[in-house]
Formats: sequence, structure tokens, C-alpha cells
Amino acid sequence: MNPKVRKILLGVVVLVLAISCRKQETPIPDNTAPYYGTIATVLIENYINRSFIDLISREPFDKEMEHYLEHLRSNDLSMDSGRYNDC
Repeated sequence: MNPKVRKILLGVVVLVLAISCRKQETPIPDNTAPYYGTIATVLIENYINRSFIDLISREPFDKEMEHYLEHLRSNDLSMDSGRYNDC
């Protein structure tokens, strides 16, 4: 293939990729986050258990489970509740 044609083809591909990769925000009306205070304790315990297994390849001890369950509950299961270096 001719080097000029190859450069033009590469330029067209790069241009198409650059145009197609724009982020389009589509807000969803009335999309409020649910209140997480009503989540069953067993679901939170399953989350903690799976997190321990994924991160350190073991299940949490009973004291650890109680500690992290209480910590998540006291912070309303917020994203900020995981930002600490305790225990």
C-alpha cells in the first residue's frame, strides 16, 4: 500500500476514534439514591465477607466482622466510611 494512502487512512481512523469517544452525560430525572439504612444486615455481612476474601484471601474473624459492620452502619454505608486506617 502507498505510504500516502496509509497515512491518510491512519488519520481518518484516528479522527473517527477521537470524535466517537466523547463523553455524553444523559441525566436521568428523579434518580435519587435510595436510603441505605434499610439494607439487611446479612447483605452487609456478605459484602464484608467477600471483601475480606478478595483482598486478603480469608474470611473475617467475628470481632472483625462486628467492627466493620458497626463502622459501615454508623456511617450510613457511605463511600467515605471506607477511608480510614483502623483495625
